[in-house]
Amino acid sequence: MNRIITLLSGLTLSFSLYSQYHAVGHRSVLGAEVPVSSSGNCAVEGKTYVLVNDLSSEKSTLFLGRNVTLDLNGFTVRYADGKYGHIPNSGFEDGLAGWDLSNAPGAKLQNTDDVHVFMGKKLLSLQAGFSWGIGR
Repeated sequence: MNRIITLLSGLTLSFSLYSQYHAVGHRSVLGAEVPVSSSGNCAVEGKTYVLVNDLSSEKSTLFLGRNVTLDLNGFTVRYADGKYGHIPNSGFEDGLAGWDLSNAPGAKLQNTDDVHVFMGKKLLSLQAGFSWGIGR
């Protein structure tokens, strides 16, 4: 049994309710397809890019342009694969502890309940815990 999901952006995903993972064999790059063997840009509009090996990068790995197809060809893409540690107090829950703001003139810590920056003349305010239903 197959199901199709249409997301708000217009992207359609199709999946099978009763499917299970099956290993995919790798294929050769065909005709005008572009082989991809390392990190970089896949940006020529209308092109199909095909992975020819697993990709791994400590930073960003692939940048896709407009109207391109990336065929993973059974390979894996792994990015931000470095040994990154947790940034203590990354949300300023403990105030400015551990942060050096000496090169940020005018920076100050404020409670999010006290400050709102908006663009435009109107906004939609929702109550905490509100759940927006898709398809309404």
